[in-house]
Formats: sequence, structure tokens, C-alpha cells
Amino acid sequence: MDINKLIEEFKNISGRPTPLKAWNQGKILKSIKENPGYIEQFNYIHFETFVEQHLEITAGKARQYLRIYEIWESKEVPEILKKNKNMLLEHLYTLIKVEDEVRRDRILDAMANVEEYFEKHLKKKKLKTLYREDDIIFLINAISQSKKDFSIKDIEKALLKDFINPRITENKQPIKPDIRPKTDINTSNFGELAELYPNEPVDEQSFVALFCTMFYLIKENNIQFLWRNYQISFSKIINVKVSFPDAEIEFFTYENSRTGKIRLNVEFEYESINYIKHQHHREFEKCDLIICWVNNWSSPAYYAPILCIKELLETGQINLHYF
Repeated sequence: MDINKLIEEFKNISGRPTPLKAWNQGKILKSIKENPGYIEQFNYIHFETFVEQHLEITAGKARQYLRIYEIWESKEVPEILKKNKNMLLEHLYTLIKVEDEVRRDRILDAMANVEEYFEKHLKKKKLKTLYREDDIIFLINAISQSKKDFSIKDIEKALLKDFINPRITENKQPIKPDIRPKTDINTSNFGELAELYPNEPVDEQSFVALFCTMFYLIKENNIQFLWRNYQISFSKIINVKVSFPDAEIEFFTYENSRTGKIRLNVEFEYESINYIKHQHHREFEKCDLIICWVNNWSSPAYYAPILCIKELLETGQINLHYF
């Protein structure tokens, strides 16, 4: 195609920038760049100078549009982008940073499927934005750290359960007090605990009290466990506070023998699923470890390893849960 027609076609894509427009502009930019007439007609001008002078966009924008098109040259992509009515350019810019092609395309497909699901089942719900840029950032980080091979269905589930459903505004019914009966705590592996804390915790506050009470027992027993690439055991509680994350805890690190110390940011939850309910997965503050009483994690996404104290009491061992 004639260069001047391509320039005119590029400029005719006007209005609010959208992912689909950016894809089409990238397609035109590539056609111009690879057109033999470009070099002859514009006297060997550098391409980035050309786009700023003749297409009236910055060189940075041109690079982003080209990258979007070059990643997704498939003919099916415009259809997927049409389905993603809530997708913004910021979302697409975040996705193009993902190096893993399979993971990147699965997220794009999952976002399109979530759009259809929302239209079909949740259209009466009100949301200003279906998904946000930080949703995708957190999800990408969770997937990249997970040992699991995420399917499109897994990603759909995480988007809905972890990000969209918690933001849906609903008329909340008054919450009835959750009165749990007193239950004797399992102390078969920590006999001294029965004298200090005889009943199972019933909420987060009582769980934190239990953890602090039994901390010295965990330390004295020198229970080691694998955290990422470290073999570690508890050393001391540096602080406990109200704001996220709840605590900073120091751990001994081991190789052949005790070799050093690390400090981890810890979030306490009565039930591990509360990490999602409390929207902590959306926090930019780092959380290294979730310590809970009951592990009932239902999301396929992974935001931090989980240590279940009830399991520790029952088995006498620490086995972190990774997703």
C-alpha cells in the first residue's frame, strides 16, 4: 500500500485510545516500517523521528503499538480485544511485559471469558471498572511464583474470586455473631500448651494470642521448614501491629548448620481465605508468609506460602502450602 495512504489510515484512527485501536495502529506502523517506499520517500529519516513528525505521536507510543501488534499478529486477536470491553490500554501494556507467551495469551483469553460471564450472570451488579491494572499485576506475580501450571479456567476463577466479586457492591445483611463452641485444643505434640491455652481459637484475635503463647514451644523444638530456597526455623517476633502486614518475624537460616537470620513479613488470618476477603492480595506492601489457624484457601492463585498452625499441632511438623 502507498505510504501516504497508510499515514492517512493511521491518522483516521481517532477518539479514545483502546487496545483494539492500538493493535490496528501497530499493524499500520509495521506496514510503514517494512514498506520499501518509506526509505525512498522520507530520505532515510530515522523511524522514531518519522512517527513524531508525520504521525504526531511519541516514539514511545509507537514502540508500544508495534510491540502490541508484533506479540499478537494472529487474526483472532482483534475478536478477543472486541470482547474485552472493559480492557484499557494500561491492561494491555501490563500484559506485553509478560515474557511467557502461553501465560500471556491465557490471561488475555481469561479476561475475555470473564467479560462474557459478567455480561451473562452479573450484569445487574454495578462496577466502575470490571478489572484494574493492579489486578493483572498481582495476578501475574502470583502465577509467576506458583508451582502450578495455570489454565485459562484457573485464571478466570482467580479474576472473579479474588478481584471482581469482592468489589461488587451489594446490600449487605447484618452479620450475625459467629459463636463457635469451645473445643479442646489438640496438644499431643505440644503437651505444655494445654496448661497455657486449653481451647481452640475462635477468631483472628484469639488465634494471634495462641500463636504468641506457643511461639517459644515452636522455637524450643527447633522445627525447621523450607521457605523458598531457605531451610528456616523461628527465632523471635520483632513486632506485631494492626496494619498490614500484621507482624515481622525473625528466622534462623540453615545450610549445614545455623548460618544466619532473615526477617519475614507475616499476615495472621484465622482462616487463610480471609487473606482474599480482606483484600490483602491487592496490597503493594510485601507479605512473605500467611500464618493461619484453618487453611481453606480456595483460589488457584498464589500470593504467599501458607503455614497452618492447626496442622502443626496435629502433626508436629510444618509443611508450607504453595499453590
